[in-house]
Amino acid sequence: MIVSKVSVIIPNYNAERYIELCLESIKKNKSELEIIIIDDGSIDGSRKKLSKLSKEDSRIVVEYQANMNASVARNRGMDLATGQYIIFVDADDILEAGAIDLMVESMEEYQVDLVIGNHILVDKSGKLINKSDDFIEKSYIEKNPMNLVDKVPNPPNKLYKLEIIRRNGISWGNVRIGQDINFYLKYLLFCKNVALLSNVVYSWRILSSSMSHKPSLKILDIVNSFKNIRNYYILMNREKLYVKYIQCIEFEHYNRQMEKQKYFQDRAQRRFIVSYFSYFLKRIMSQGIKKSVNFPNYKKRYFTCKIKLTCKSLYVSKLYSRMMKNR
Repeated sequence: MIVSKVSVIIPNYNAERYIELCLESIKKNKSELEIIIIDDGSIDGSRKKLSKLSKEDSRIVVEYQANMNASVARNRGMDLATGQYIIFVDADDILEAGAIDLMVESMEEYQVDLVIGNHILVDKSGKLINKSDDFIEKSYIEKNPMNLVDKVPNPPNKLYKLEIIRRNGISWGNVRIGQDINFYLKYLLFCKNVALLSNVVYSWRILSSSMSHKPSLKILDIVNSFKNIRNYYILMNREKLYVKYIQCIEFEHYNRQMEKQKYFQDRAQRRFIVSYFSYFLKRIMSQGIKKSVNFPNYKKRYFTCKIKLTCKSLYVSKLYSRMMKNR
């Protein structure tokens, strides 16, 4: 019998179209739930809809804030949470029926500090696009959680312990890019073991209008996210662990964001983006990244990146952009 209370934190920004479907999927669980929705300054009809939904279900608590970002909203949700466990769901996500129950049962049966399930990608209408790149084919228990630093950090397929979060002062970094990886890598630091489930627990809706799919100089903020993570590891006296496991992840995220330069029409912007990330990538390369335990997984991308930085003029050219867009 499931008796543990779960706090579901949902940041909402202009998701009037999807929030009700999201809530319906969450309610398909037997666990005791409190659903905390932090509206991040929506300008659509969200406020009216949320007011109606909260009156219909006493488990739903809604709080409004000026538009800041999802991290601020999630941190506020954590402040209000009273559950033993906590899950973060975006307003346009859809949980599988019984997903929360399954993760709670796994948390307690296997006595782990974190549960990670599978997720699939769907379009705006809910049609399947593909399964995730790091799909878990067989359930298992990971006894060295730092081996999981390169898992997709999306929050809705993860069940956390609120006590671990509060005891260690873990929060979402106030950044515009890399929010999920920021929180996930901080929490992973305090896990003794993790349960990974082959079950699909949620559908990630891919929207072309989301920030991650629009050319924007906000991509530069990934650097601030990793600075925040590194500073937290230093604060916890775990900087050596950061270098050993996280440095390659930092490199990968900078490299990935730099590659988005090809979507910018203005050559000056492309040059600026590459120059900006070049500075930080070269610094990581000079800090002994090859000694990181997970470097073999990134070896090919490491040398490809070196070539790009050596041939900057070609890399920022229209020819490169056209070639890569057509791939």
